[in-house]
Amino acid sequence: MSRNKPKIGVIGKGYWGSRVINYVNEYFDCRYYIGSDKNELNSLMMDDSINNVMVITPIETHYDLCKTAMLHNKNIFCEKPITLYVDQAIELKELYREKGLILAVEYTHTFSRSIAKILSFCVPKYGPVKYYEMNSKHLGRFMEHNVYWLLSSHFLGVLDMFEDIDAFNFKRIDRLYYNDVCTTGTLEFEKGRIETSVNYTGRESSAVFYFENATVIYNPLLQCDKTLSITEYNNKYKAGPPELIDKEIYAGFDESNNLNHAIKYFYDVINGITNSNIDTAIKITRILENI
Repeated sequence: MSRNKPKIGVIGKGYWGSRVINYVNEYFDCRYYIGSDKNELNSLMMDDSINNVMVITPIETHYDLCKTAMLHNKNIFCEKPITLYVDQAIELKELYREKGLILAVEYTHTFSRSIAKILSFCVPKYGPVKYYEMNSKHLGRFMEHNVYWLLSSHFLGVLDMFEDIDAFNFKRIDRLYYNDVCTTGTLEFEKGRIETSVNYTGRESSAVFYFENATVIYNPLLQCDKTLSITEYNNKYKAGPPELIDKEIYAGFDESNNLNHAIKYFYDVINGITNSNIDTAIKITRILENI
């Protein structure tokens, strides 16, 4: 990486911000790491030497912070989801495009090397995915936004890598509540479902991709050598395992540094190496708002 790293300011010193800050300086020169103090925010916005900002704050603050940063000519990398309302997300996209600035969103799972391998190897080899099962479950954090905003949005981003999520009809099935906010629920669509919970005492973050003659399991919580499990089978015969199974393949990638890949992605977007994912972010916000 060049010594002349782009300067950046990071807004948000909560749980996720404290993780993001560990990776920022590999690609950027972080000059501000601030919370919600108005004087610090104003100093960052008024500093013309800072052209890039990361917004790692509660969802309801994203729109105002992104718009303020745009007015001060700063590129933005925003924590998911981009906004609570799709009209706001579309407005931000148009404003940033008019100013010639970058607006991108951090969906951590979309930067997984395992997911990229499924796209580059499994889809060409086995054909289109027939069905998806995705899970994101852990204990806490209990917040004012439902579990679909907090957790389903991650895997909606992954799903849009394989299919145009605008083509699906999504239905929410609420299962548990805390203070009238859904904390455990299922998001169903024509080709799969996304299970989410913040009541789960363990931790799950996984996805199963069903192909015509193969099943691929993505589990980023496993050891690096088994984050992908690929099973090829012959469904023409009335047999059970092991006769039914043609081949089992295990592949592994380091899933502990996907935040590092996410920040590298923002660096690449700024430098014109890849494109912003704002259109996917708008789709996700539209779906979450509609349900």
